[in-house]
Amino acid sequence: MKKYIYLLSAFGALVVLFFAFAPEDRILLVKTKYKRLVHDPGQLCFDYRAIALKDPKTAEMLEVSKTSGYLWVVYRAKNGFGAYSTDKFGCQLTKGEFTEFDQLLTSVSSRLHAGIEVSQKDFDILKKDTNSLSPSDLQEILGLERNFYHLIR
Repeated sequence: MKKYIYLLSAFGALVVLFFAFAPEDRILLVKTKYKRLVHDPGQLCFDYRAIALKDPKTAEMLEVSKTSGYLWVVYRAKNGFGAYSTDKFGCQLTKGEFTEFDQLLTSVSSRLHAGIEVSQKDFDILKKDTNSLSPSDLQEILGLERNFYHLIR
């Protein structure tokens, strides 16, 4: 029993030393991996949206806040001129959870209603796994797709 206590104490000391002396970027990497592991909605939203930034490798999440079905992420990243700037983006939450499917569905729907071009590829991605879709989601996708074809005629 004493052996396990010593082993646990040694492991705890290593963790404390790591966080005390590790560089800031290494600590951020550990925190990010942990948030992905536990499916943190803020981290998932950040990962989903950061891909579209000019330099996604420099993106860093600063703050996350929730407001009535929306998740707002404040981030810092290099802009097109190579300077760091701070901005925010939002992700819609469904039942308090972040899902890429809902983000794409919302994006396609809003682009259609705004008259912005939507590709067939977007609909193919949405319909890729129809077995896991609820009937209402499938109906919404098919309705959007019909509107899409009506608009391009």
